[in-house]
Amino acid sequence: MPNPRCSPHAPETGAEGPGDHNSSLHNMLRAGFERLYERVTWVWHAGATPAP
Repeated sequence: MPNPRCSPHAPETGAEGPGDHNSSLHNMLRAGFERLYERVTWVWHAGATPAP
């Protein structure tokens, strides 16, 4: 049963690409957090052609 005095935490960090190492991600996993999903990061570029 969860402790009613504790609030849930949802940390975020960047995903690892092939051959990359993300120390923040590894520290969070070592601390007991679990990956639930990977969020897509969108980058807006001025003057870019919109998708059809």
